[in-house]
Amino acid sequence: MASITSSGLFQVSRKKLGYFFYQDHALPVYEWSQHMIHPDPKIMRSILDTVLEIFSRSTKVLVVRFDLHIKEHSETNLIISQFSKMLTKKLHNNYAKTWFHLIWVREHGNSPCQHYHCVLMVNGQKINRPGKLNKFIEQCWYEVSEGTFSLPKNCYYFWQLGDNRLFGQIIYRLSYLAKNTTKKRFNMYTKRHGNRRILGSQQKQKKSLSQILPIIN
Repeated sequence: MASITSSGLFQVSRKKLGYFFYQDHALPVYEWSQHMIHPDPKIMRSILDTVLEIFSRSTKVLVVRFDLHIKEHSETNLIISQFSKMLTKKLHNNYAKTWFHLIWVREHGNSPCQHYHCVLMVNGQKINRPGKLNKFIEQCWYEVSEGTFSLPKNCYYFWQLGDNRLFGQIIYRLSYLAKNTTKKRFNMYTKRHGNRRILGSQQKQKKSLSQILPIIN
């Protein structure tokens, strides 16, 4: 079984590093055993399936992390649906010949309102920096929710085929979205996560993880 080691990849405590097994590979993920925090398997597999599909489309992919906060609690994710539809229109008007894919998870901690952790994956052949994209995202979110948009530190990655080290870093970063805590919901029918293809058709032939990472150090 192949693995991507954490050496030189992440500036994180060993207490917050674990591994998730996927297609005979051990991938580094956010895990804090002391507090029983680990990736939810269903959400983590969904994220990895989407990453594999997107990274099969191009030898270059831009990955952008951002957070969306709302003013009032809701038991539905209608606001995310409205946001993604508006963002689709905005991106189509400005980048009609490229593709995007949105991943989101619903978070609900101590705050009375839920918020959303999101990732936008973009065709890196067309866009390699997120400055303009972030402005579009913020505009669309405010228009549908009047809520706030924020960027975490190191909010984006620009991956190129063969950069296994950066791939591992991206997987670790995205695994935080899958953590089992802060996923509470009062209605069992409320989705905790989702993803949406924004422009572009579905990849007809998804590569295996071994094809995307031909050499594992």
